[in-house]
Amino acid sequence: SARGGRRHRLAVAAATGLSAGALAAVAVLLAWPGTSQLAAPLKAISEVAAEGIPLLVVETRNPKKTLPMKGVPGRVRTNVGVGVPWHGWVTKTQAWAAGAKAMAVTDPGRIIILFDTDMIDGGCSDSELLDRYHRIVAASDGATVISGADVRQFPNFPEAEKLFMDQFWQARRQKVLAEFGMDLHAFNAHEIPDHLTSYSFINAGFLMGPAGRLVDVLGCVEALGRRGQWYDDQFGLTVCTARHPKAISPDYTSGIVLTAFYLKPDFLRVTPTGLDNLLLGGKQCFVHLNGNRYAAAEGWREWYKALPENFMRAVPLPGR
Repeated sequence: SARGGRRHRLAVAAATGLSAGALAAVAVLLAWPGTSQLAAPLKAISEVAAEGIPLLVVETRNPKKTLPMKGVPGRVRTNVGVGVPWHGWVTKTQAWAAGAKAMAVTDPGRIIILFDTDMIDGGCSDSELLDRYHRIVAASDGATVISGADVRQFPNFPEAEKLFMDQFWQARRQKVLAEFGMDLHAFNAHEIPDHLTSYSFINAGFLMGPAGRLVDVLGCVEALGRRGQWYDDQFGLTVCTARHPKAISPDYTSGIVLTAFYLKPDFLRVTPTGLDNLLLGGKQCFVHLNGNRYAAAEGWREWYKALPENFMRAVPLPGR
């Protein structure tokens, strides 16, 4: 029964080391309206095809089926939003799912990436990208879908904030960061002072993983991101991650994707070949320039000015 299944998942959560307070938070998340069912773990992750890692974006305002990746030139995104009417964030979830499903038909283990539109390429190679992905997956108890991370819980949901600051998720975060020579305080000096949450939460602007598993995860996101007429994909992904920690986990390192919101750009160094992440000690893969209305306060306007001419603008800055 549904009630029995919920009791079972709570028992599993307890066994993974969640505190009593976090268990109460999980109980709230499990009771959220909607259903979710992730398929059994995929047997294998395919080797990357010669043409590279598919990058999917939903840009319903642009009729072009392929769009050059913003930032360091070279990568190309497939626009799965062509001809799709926009009905809010659920449109992004559904279009991503359709794109992932089309690839999963022939190769469910194919690694693909799903982007928001306000994303730039920092210049890391596919081999660097995949190396980081596999190391993060291994340090995240085998969770094969990697999302963006965030310095705050949004939408505001106290139970989720409590959960992702609890010992289970913080222990995972510590393990992932340690794999890259970083510690739990790596971002503290680079966060806006009144939002010191150490890059612990879920951001839905980026997903990377096997196409078949992404179809499952996006089905969960759509089911659990709804409440009446209200829908938020980031809330849906947050709830799904809480329910399925062995399937989904964030990139706590920022090395695959850096979520810029409420962070300062002072640990990204602009070079002629791309962006160096000084915390990670390597080339940045992607930067998610979300929340750009805060760009001036966080120093992103000046950072933009320092980009070489061949770095295309990702999003318009305030006042431009």
